Amino acid sequence: MSKRTVRSDLCSTGLQGHGSRVEQPALRTVYPLAEDAAGRTITTHERQVDRIVRRIIRERMQTGRPELDLRGPVQLSAWEAFNGVQGYVQHDAPRRGRPNDFGRMIAALDDSAVRRAMELALSL
Repeated sequence: MSKRTVRSDLCSTGLQGHGSRVEQPALRTVYPLAEDAAGRTITTHERQVDRIVRRIIRERMQTGRPELDLRGPVQLSAWEAFNGVQGYVQHDAPRRGRPNDFGRMIAALDDSAVRRAMELALSL
């Protein structure tokens, strides 16, 4: 099976979960920010959400879907939001030590943010 066929199959499977839409602020329910947060905490939070959105944008480009319009509120499918959070936790989130790919995958399975993102996606 060619890479193109596999990518096409993955796109078809992933698109089934694209009927439910979530607003970008829904990502903030996965990564809540305390009301009394200030300074570095806010900056770190904004960067985290930004990295998730950039991950989603890259995946959209790789699968030939329309670009996100970042000038207004961003609408994501429930699948994209979950996949963005899970991908961030598995591939981008800082980890103690130097876990290998398998260790990062296992850690992502047990992550509370991934669990909240899954619950959000399934609730729509």
